[in-house]
Amino acid sequence: MKKIFVIICLSTLSNLVFSQGKLEIYGNTTGLKDGTELTIYRDQPKFIEPSSKKIKVTINNGHFSFSTNQDGAELYYFELFKKRRYFFCDTGKFEMKIPNGSIVDAVLSNNRVGKDYNDFLNGRDSVSRKQYSKALKAYDDFVLHKSIDTIARAEILAKISVTKEKYQQSKVDDGLRWISKKPQSLINTYVLHQLLDIIPDNQLTSIYNKLANNVRSNSWGKDLKYKIDSLFVGGTAPDFEQTDTSNNVINLSSFKGKYVLIDFWATWCIPCRLEIPKLIKAKQLLASDNFEIISVSLDDKSSRQKWLDAIKNEKMDWMNLSTLDGFSNVVARKYHVKAIPSSFLIDPNGKILATNISGEILYKTLKKLVSVR
Repeated sequence: MKKIFVIICLSTLSNLVFSQGKLEIYGNTTGLKDGTELTIYRDQPKFIEPSSKKIKVTINNGHFSFSTNQDGAELYYFELFKKRRYFFCDTGKFEMKIPNGSIVDAVLSNNRVGKDYNDFLNGRDSVSRKQYSKALKAYDDFVLHKSIDTIARAEILAKISVTKEKYQQSKVDDGLRWISKKPQSLINTYVLHQLLDIIPDNQLTSIYNKLANNVRSNSWGKDLKYKIDSLFVGGTAPDFEQTDTSNNVINLSSFKGKYVLIDFWATWCIPCRLEIPKLIKAKQLLASDNFEIISVSLDDKSSRQKWLDAIKNEKMDWMNLSTLDGFSNVVARKYHVKAIPSSFLIDPNGKILATNISGEILYKTLKKLVSVR
């Protein structure tokens, strides 16, 4: 099996005592001119602000250093001349050596957690991952050549579906096996984070709750905690404010006491447009004084008129909000929206009742909850 080398470091006990919450790296290198810039990125969950924290340092006389505050072990990568090397690092002081200016050959002291991470990566099922990647590439090539062979397209999509299912199952097997084998490993929140939206919410929550506090303290653990508390069924829906089509500021909290469906969509999203008649049916048949729809558009600024026209032409007679920032929309980020259509059904107390329900399932669910006209 091809080895995957990742530098990961864990501070010694003395480092933890004197440098709790702070990472310091002192570097030495050869073969680089003074003034050469080295870029360090903290690779953390997409919805953590900022999603990728960048630090630039300058190399002079063969030396460089940087420090940053952090809670728990974090994932970083060093980039030099468009080449990079990853490492996971806990708080503490460390020395890095970059021989001959080659970042891919960099060595970091005290990388005792490195064995955990490399063992996890090298122990994964690489076969299913390669098959899935191959199927995706075949589809990309198909689209690139603009083939209109619908039979071939269907065959490729079917293969993608099968290989994706196998790949996701292998991710689950690899992740759960690792966490069971190494319950105290500092990489476990990172491993568990890869299983979001694959394993059931209650299963993920149960595993997370069994992890030690020092394992859960990093950005991956914090993101999981936020997801569990605020975006899983039973969690308290995050409040937000955003402007409507007339630039009035609307707050989710102002709808407290009602059932609310938050619907994320865009004019260019065909599945989203197909859902609109079903939303209209639900709105018309259910008592309006106890049920509201808030549609948040992920269109961009160039599509403002298309957004307004769609609301009018599709008869979306409910609250429509957007900042026209695409997937950078602050509400979409707060709700971790990665694809659309996406929806959250919220009860009168602000608790999430269901996610991503639509059509007849949405209507039947609402019918049980609110009075019908």
